[in-house]
Amino acid sequence: MTPKSTNREDYQHLPQPVGAMPKEYPAGHVSARHSHQRAQLVHATSGVMEVEADGRRWVIPPGRALWLPPGIAHATRMHGAVSLRTLYIRPGHEPEGAPAGLGFVRVSPLLRELVERACALPVAYEGSTRARRTVELMLQEFEWTREPGLPRLRAADPRLQRILRGMQADPACQRSLDEWAALAGISPRSVARLCRCDLGMTFAQVRQHLRLRAALPRILAGEAVTTVALDVGYETPAAFSTLFRRVLGVPPSKYLQG
Repeated sequence: MTPKSTNREDYQHLPQPVGAMPKEYPAGHVSARHSHQRAQLVHATSGVMEVEADGRRWVIPPGRALWLPPGIAHATRMHGAVSLRTLYIRPGHEPEGAPAGLGFVRVSPLLRELVERACALPVAYEGSTRARRTVELMLQEFEWTREPGLPRLRAADPRLQRILRGMQADPACQRSLDEWAALAGISPRSVARLCRCDLGMTFAQVRQHLRLRAALPRILAGEAVTTVALDVGYETPAAFSTLFRRVLGVPPSKYLQG
């Protein structure tokens, strides 16, 4: 049997409304910023995938898939080896309730099996009644959720960029605001002002979001929440859970359940 194409461009001009592409990615794989003519649903059946788009970072948990409308520029990063299933959906054929922006879809066992069945179809299947019915049922199984992605922290000022790089490299670092300011060669007041102006957060909020971003791929990969929370600098697992719920809308246990 000829392997199915894993070139995303082969799915943009198909005669049928939906194309489904399976693809395997090695650990650490990064896709540069790009966009598609069709809407896209991405679901990792194993491994953890991170998507940067629309000013936020989306780390896709188990039991979820990420919806990207057509034309949305995005970049991806794989945490561990990833088995990815991607649907490319022609504009005008979006599932009922599709959001205007990015959003998560809850992947039920039925939807998971239908996606796998769609990925086993030929790239072009327009003449197959069974294939069309499979895809129609699949699109009816979309259940939209409201979990937000993480804010993308991108500073314009090079001095704040230096601080962010240091905090990303060592999320558990306990340097104070004054110490980070001294490292960057500016005053603590300037650091606080730059955080508000460039990132829309306080310095403490920036630190907590960077720690959460470092923790999320690890807990999704199966590491214990308590271990990861302490490793990235939270004083207690409860403090981590509180921030997790505040930012993502659900506690870690529910997020992991899908």
